[in-house]
Amino acid sequence: RYAEGVVHALALYLAEGTHALDHADRVEELLVLDGPIYPKELFTWGDRDPELGELAREAKPRAVVEKYVRLVERFVERDVPLAGFVKNPSSRTVVRSLTRKGIESPWPDDTALFTRLLERREASGDPRDPERAGGGRLEDDLTFTTWFHSRGGADRTMAADADALGIDRELDPELYEPTFMILYDPRTDVTYKLEAPYAFTREAETRDRLTRQVLGDVATTRGPPTAVGKADSLARIDATEKAALRRKFEERFDSEQQATYDDRRWGKDR
Repeated sequence: RYAEGVVHALALYLAEGTHALDHADRVEELLVLDGPIYPKELFTWGDRDPELGELAREAKPRAVVEKYVRLVERFVERDVPLAGFVKNPSSRTVVRSLTRKGIESPWPDDTALFTRLLERREASGDPRDPERAGGGRLEDDLTFTTWFHSRGGADRTMAADADALGIDRELDPELYEPTFMILYDPRTDVTYKLEAPYAFTREAETRDRLTRQVLGDVATTRGPPTAVGKADSLARIDATEKAALRRKFEERFDSEQQATYDDRRWGKDR
């Protein structure tokens, strides 16, 4: 049931972590990963389902995660900031914390909560209307939060007092902890998340530089930073390329892909 997703995630993160490490010394000012700074999907496998947890133990994701730990250490050593731009943040850590404290949250996830906090609307003129639902959204300025430590949810694995899957951390464990800020673009009504290890955001000057960098990028592109947008375009595989990849795997392993009814229903090109 989970084999395909596990193989996909391991291949994706292993390729990204290896590529980033291989080219780390070529980065002179800032490295922005397309997504979180750690492969968080791998952190949740053990808790989601017994079958997935067993499969994860067999797959040994520790070797993949270690690539990212070494990446952080390499960039700390070179004094070059490392960050991750998350286009579709989906954490529920904050809203779950509110629920545990007895506060009923009307938001399904943290992104919805931060969007409501950062969105600015024209006053409706009715002081009894705290939501100001009658006013239109103001689109003149990007809005954003300060920086936060994240030690809950999937980020718990890399907290200072957690075991990081048993990976040896050469620096103070606190320096590996994920920190984040939230950015809202009212022009597109989209909320983004910028992450960075605490090793870089502990200094106010670096936090300010990272904030200004991502604000400038989003303001200019009306979307993700140019480098992340480029990564998106390079990662896109069309139907013809997918068919070619399938044929290449079939040749390499001397085995044909098992056919399904969906192949006929959707007219999959072989």
